[in-house]
Amino acid sequence: MITRIKQGMLIFLVACLLISCTNTAKISASDKVNTSVAQTVAAAQPTGGLPLPDGAVQPTNPAPPPVEQPTTTPPPLPTLAPSIPTLPPSPTTDTCNQAKFVQDVTIPDGTKITPGLAFTKTWRIQNTGTCSWNTAYAVVFDSGHSSGAPTVTPLPANVPPGGTIDVSVVITAPTTNGDYTWKFMLRSDTGRIFGFGAGYAYPMTAVIKVEPLILLTALPHFTLIPIVFPKYDFTANYCSATWSNGHQDLPCPGTKNDSTGFVVQQDKPRLQDGNTRDTKSLLTHPEWVDGGAIVGIFPAVSIESGNRFKTTIGCGYSGTSCDVLFRVNYKKGSDPFVELGTWSMKYSNAPLDIDIDLSSLAGSDVKFQFIVFANGSSSQDWAHWVFPRIAK
Repeated sequence: MITRIKQGMLIFLVACLLISCTNTAKISASDKVNTSVAQTVAAAQPTGGLPLPDGAVQPTNPAPPPVEQPTTTPPPLPTLAPSIPTLPPSPTTDTCNQAKFVQDVTIPDGTKITPGLAFTKTWRIQNTGTCSWNTAYAVVFDSGHSSGAPTVTPLPANVPPGGTIDVSVVITAPTTNGDYTWKFMLRSDTGRIFGFGAGYAYPMTAVIKVEPLILLTALPHFTLIPIVFPKYDFTANYCSATWSNGHQDLPCPGTKNDSTGFVVQQDKPRLQDGNTRDTKSLLTHPEWVDGGAIVGIFPAVSIESGNRFKTTIGCGYSGTSCDVLFRVNYKKGSDPFVELGTWSMKYSNAPLDIDIDLSSLAGSDVKFQFIVFANGSSSQDWAHWVFPRIAK
């Protein structure tokens, strides 16, 4: 009996323990649910939100640990070379070789020339550099018409700094009508090319207009009269010659009444017969001393068969004391000068026409020399060479 009572009490105690364990589990689950809800509400509230009920505990919502962001390394920029413009080298100023163009002495730009005519273009230039020019300096063809002009023409004399000189080239005009230009520079004895103007880079020019033979109709019979152009015009090229009085050089053009002698070009000269020639002449006067002289030597001219030397010689009007000898010499190559003709002229004489056949000199390059001598006193010895020329 007692045994049964003990067994019943044991069963009762076990039952109570089971009931107690069940209730505890239920309360724990309920608390967990409440706690989760409270945390959710708290997370939704802004900072400084509604106060919590008395006894409630602010749930702790620890901040999530920081998430490490991946480091992005930017790609390297391309290395660019610095942009530095390339400048042309500055020209070195050559103070040694400098020149100034002074003037055209013969054949001004635009001169009309007959087809095939040889002419001498002369320029007056000044040495503005610090070096003397010698005869190894030269005028050289630079550009323009490709034929008719020499490639190199040496300077005829030395030129000190500040000095001037007339330089010439002989050019043959084309046989075809039109406008033609030749350009020339200077070349030093060391081969340096230089010119004129800014940077000493501009050339001298020879500019001509080649025109055909002009024919005029003679009335009333309508005979065609050709206007003949000479092969070489000494008047147009007179400053391409070298002039002297026999012991000193003379400038070209000279100055009238220069006591050392002079040569100038004169339009429409009036001779001792009182008549005016409708052309140009070379007015020459020997040095103003008894037996004075004036001499001009022209560049070589190529002579062809049938060529003739022509001019009219005379004394200037009102030069009543004029008494001179005119002489023309010639030379081929390195040969000495040979007399072509000598003529005496006084104021009381009539002007004299000269016409000499040069065919014996055909095929040669010939230099001509003009001379006027005073017969005694040179007073009023105004000696004219009217339109001296080599005619075809």
